[in-house]
Amino acid sequence: MRGNTVRLNLHKSIFDEQHHIELNDILSEAYKKRISIHIEDIDSYSEWVSLRPKSEQSKWTLVIKTSANLHMTAKISCIFQIREDIETNWEADIPIAKVEDLDYLLKLPLTIALENGRNDRNFLLSVCKSGLRERLMELEKQQSLAFDGAGGITELINYMKGKYVSHPANRHKYWLLFDGDAPVPSALAQPATALIDLCLENRFKNYHCLVRRAIENYLPISDSADIQELYSLFNTDNDELKEQLESFGALSDEQRYHYHMKKGLENTSCKDSKLYDSIDSKTKKLIGKGFKKIRIDSIYDFGVNASFEDFEQLHQLLKKEGAPVELSAFLKQLDFNTRKTK
Repeated sequence: MRGNTVRLNLHKSIFDEQHHIELNDILSEAYKKRISIHIEDIDSYSEWVSLRPKSEQSKWTLVIKTSANLHMTAKISCIFQIREDIETNWEADIPIAKVEDLDYLLKLPLTIALENGRNDRNFLLSVCKSGLRERLMELEKQQSLAFDGAGGITELINYMKGKYVSHPANRHKYWLLFDGDAPVPSALAQPATALIDLCLENRFKNYHCLVRRAIENYLPISDSADIQELYSLFNTDNDELKEQLESFGALSDEQRYHYHMKKGLENTSCKDSKLYDSIDSKTKKLIGKGFKKIRIDSIYDFGVNASFEDFEQLHQLLKKEGAPVELSAFLKQLDFNTRKTK
């Protein structure tokens, strides 16, 4: 089983012998279950396929059947109509492409754009349910999906202004996940709002800006959390970190969601937010300067050869804390767009 990331609606105008090479490419990708297809006009298709070799006819029958089963359960948003009787129109509700565009469409992987290609990737995989996580990692291995780490939100903005908009088809196969860097609730930082504006301006619908300050603020911790279990995920022997986690867990939701995890109250926006004016001296002593000895986002570092099962313990803690709820719509559509054919 493979995951599909794109659906091609095949118009009657392409069922012509002059397009046999392109149709064969479509058949090959669909047979490998990398794409799904929909035949818009069964008569033109039937007339054309009847002249093909029997072995090829059997493959077409199979891919049409498996694609139809997939379309009954998956609301794939990455859909292109392939036709030759009118000009390409990337602005249509269902973008219209010609056979000459097929090579680009078939080779373009579904891309999840991130600020950091390692820990942000692992954070996203950690909030995914096991089945979706396994599928995304499988697609990545097949090079049908890519995690593109820009190196910070400024670079992500530059990517958005450059390579992401370099071809109009990209908006349908790119997903963006980035920090809001909000020092207080509902106060996104300027770079985050600028990136949202760019997504809207360029019609990139599949994006999510994190409500909490950064991925570190999704640390699955609260006053009722199992600190020892959480501490064990850092794979370190550091009593100070354990004390810091206990202190941080005693903060309110708003305080935890918007704390500057690296610099603490040494960060001006954190200090001036008024959220931490009431915390006691012991808490300030423990975490007032942030988590400096152990990076909090290292909890998402599972190594280069991690399997999808390695994320499960952290996923269950994130689920208990409620983190996946915020990303439910984003993950649901990602799930639909990568559903497997059987």
